Amino acid sequence: MSEIDKASLKKFDHFGSDTWDDILNLGTLRRYSAGTVLLQQGDIDDKLIIVIEGRVAARRTTASAKYRVGMFRGRGDALSHPSVHLSTPKFFSFSADEDDTIILELSLEDLYSLCQKHRDFLVWVTGDLSGQLLVALDQLRQDRELSADARLARRLYSLADETGHISLTQEEIGHHMGISRVTVSKCLSELEKESILVRKYGRIELLDRSALRAWISAN
Repeated sequence: MSEIDKASLKKFDHFGSDTWDDILNLGTLRRYSAGTVLLQQGDIDDKLIIVIEGRVAARRTTASAKYRVGMFRGRGDALSHPSVHLSTPKFFSFSADEDDTIILELSLEDLYSLCQKHRDFLVWVTGDLSGQLLVALDQLRQDRELSADARLARRLYSLADETGHISLTQEEIGHHMGISRVTVSKCLSELEKESILVRKYGRIELLDRSALRAWISAN
């Protein structure tokens, strides 16, 4: 694994220069190729992992040995943040989704030290924890209030990367959402007819984010 040049890494906008320097000096940088596992489901780890460059996929294996893709985490995101503070098993396995994905590991001791020293880092930590909690609560609300089509459309919106690429098959989406493949196919067909997305072999391409948001609101 080649050494990572800290000076070449782009600073996150919400951190000051002093904060960024301390984060890089205290943390451990690691580079991964696509498909490499960073954390296993069930692991207990006391290190906060932050994505510096690239993208990480979260997958959860179910009792039937099928896996569900929960989310993609990109630059500036923390992985399984709540479990680090609570010392609980990881709910997902995390793996690099792109080559040259760079992450930074921070021990809890260094994490709390940065929170005490830098207000901007403390604001980020509390904001990230709150955001992950809100996502979980929103998921619970969706499961209770929204139709399967609307839940599927919302999840497609969140899974698409910046180019609109969703690296999932219809079967994988169905396992992830807990809905039948028939329902997935019916919803995707409707969205495809409206030129919102297009299905390709082993993946989906989102063509119009604004139209998908409007479709979700109407359904």
